[in-house]
Amino acid sequence: MKVLITIPDLSITGGVSSLFNILKMSHISGVDYFFVTENGEVGGILRFKKLVYKFCYFYLKIVKYDLLHVNPSLNSKSFFRDAVFVLLALIHKKKVLVYWHGWQDDFEQTIKKNWLKKWVFNRTFKRANTSIVLGAVFRDKLISLGVVNTIILESNAADDYYLKLSGGGKETLLENETFTLLFLARVVKEKGIYIAIDAFKELKRKLSKPIQLIIAGDGNELGKAKAYVKDNNIDNIIFKGHVSEEAKHEVYCVSDILLFPSYYNEGMPLVILEGMIYGLPIITRPIGGIPDWVIDGENGFLINSLNSDDYIRPIIRLLEDDNFYKKISNNNYQKAKENFTPDKVRDRLVKYYKSLA
Repeated sequence: MKVLITIPDLSITGGVSSLFNILKMSHISGVDYFFVTENGEVGGILRFKKLVYKFCYFYLKIVKYDLLHVNPSLNSKSFFRDAVFVLLALIHKKKVLVYWHGWQDDFEQTIKKNWLKKWVFNRTFKRANTSIVLGAVFRDKLISLGVVNTIILESNAADDYYLKLSGGGKETLLENETFTLLFLARVVKEKGIYIAIDAFKELKRKLSKPIQLIIAGDGNELGKAKAYVKDNNIDNIIFKGHVSEEAKHEVYCVSDILLFPSYYNEGMPLVILEGMIYGLPIITRPIGGIPDWVIDGENGFLINSLNSDDYIRPIIRLLEDDNFYKKISNNNYQKAKENFTPDKVRDRLVKYYKSLA
């Protein structure tokens, strides 16, 4: 079976490009990539002309393939563009697999209320042979939009390349002298950056042990976050900027807990899976697909609140109970090894392709 996968340029920072950099699906015989966006693209008429050219080129190219695998998010940015790719594949009577990544609830509501968006959805994504979602909540949303074909609950993949070289997850809390919290995400308000900083500030006041917070990531709130830390005289916060590959591996290795208090429209954030494969207990919020993989008290803690004080108690519990920490750390490493490695996810995708042959 020949499969064509639509993806953004792999040099672009983002969830889909990160996933396919890890999976390397194009190394599989019969599987090729079709790049729908390019790094450094600007808006306006030139971008529109390039997109029209891509549609025309795709229309000719898809003839050689049996299956289209498209990777949209349910938002205004990719909805119409990816719907055209699906429609062109359906015109050629090709099988279609839709792998949903992000999901904006507001945009979902506009599909239900706007006749044009509903018509586009019904003529394209709804007709896909198989849909893949990153959480049970998204499966229910697709059903509410009228999808009746196969819906598969899947996970993203966590990069284990450097972990394999170093040999496994954490064995115990505080292998290093300093207890380290990690916030790794795009630095925007909705990812919970200020919740993390405020929780750290209060935690630092309560603990006698040395503690630090690593903030790894870029984003439009980075400058303001640095100013907030300076204005509030909070020390022992290290801003790493964007990290990838070995630099990312290093921040995971020196960290003890992953703190991710996001209230963004998440699918299944890669950082959660990466934290688990490194054996870090996860302290996060029950949004998107996170509750399908992070069980409260088993893999970490799910905190519904946006109050920074509510994140302190579970951190202290993990810090004070080394056996409990080790249990959660091992749970996460084992669950990740069984479900999230690139080999596991790649094999499952190939199985889905074959089921559509």
